[in-house]
Amino acid sequence: MSSITIIMSYIIIMHVPAIPTHLDKHEYVFRAKSSGDRSIGCHFLNRLNEKNSECFFKVYSGLIVLKGRGEYLDWNGRRFPLKPGSFAQHLPGKYHVLRRDLNEEWLETSITLGPVYYQSLVNLGSIDPDRGVIEISLANDLISDFERLHVSLKNCSEQALNERLLDIHSLLFKILNKEKCNLSHSQPSTAVSKAIDELSRNFHKKIDLRQLAGKINMSYSHFRREFKNATGVTPGIFRIRRRVEQAKLMIGSGEENVQSTAEALGYPDPFTFSKQFKKITGISPKNWKKSFGK
Repeated sequence: MSSITIIMSYIIIMHVPAIPTHLDKHEYVFRAKSSGDRSIGCHFLNRLNEKNSECFFKVYSGLIVLKGRGEYLDWNGRRFPLKPGSFAQHLPGKYHVLRRDLNEEWLETSITLGPVYYQSLVNLGSIDPDRGVIEISLANDLISDFERLHVSLKNCSEQALNERLLDIHSLLFKILNKEKCNLSHSQPSTAVSKAIDELSRNFHKKIDLRQLAGKINMSYSHFRREFKNATGVTPGIFRIRRRVEQAKLMIGSGEENVQSTAEALGYPDPFTFSKQFKKITGISPKNWKKSFGK
């Protein structure tokens, strides 16, 4: 199996209510089997004292502004204001400038992907390589997701690093789909947001949707209606699509074969997995790997 490098850093500033006080510290976490094109990272970062940067990145980084103001100048000379809720992309090979207002407190959080994982997500349609800035709905649950990822990366065994890769992809999927929800559907309630988060992780586990509805204090019919209103699909279909999207990433990146992917995502056997994969995508997992794999 290919190696994975995971790098996280936290530099947290004061007076940001969404961030727990125990994260008010400077801490770097480095987990690696070896370095290479399959690197992954994420951070919270306060850059109050850093000069504005002209950027030409070799890796992908998607940056969410949590606090502060700034400006993004893209490779075509277009200017975009940056504010809390702006998602600015450092796209590999595309020159751009990111300016921060150094007179304001600044806090950002980002996900970084090496070339292999970046290209896989572009192929999946989860990253738009032609847009520098996307406006999303900034929600406090994202802070909790990053905190959970930080703790799990710090404490997990080497054998569990691939599971953290699944968590990172789920988080990136959640971030990149917030704009789509904003444009086409009403904003989910806190309860439905929790359900979306639950259905976007731990794919190896079987989730009883009626029990999940009860967990967020909703009847199943009400939960199903509210969930579809927020996402456009029922909870069951959402779960299936998320598992298939994760399968595309795993197979396309070259780290897993069909059997190991089926096992990691909780399918009873490769045949059941392949059948559902083809139903959603129109092609078999093997043909997906041939077309989009590394």
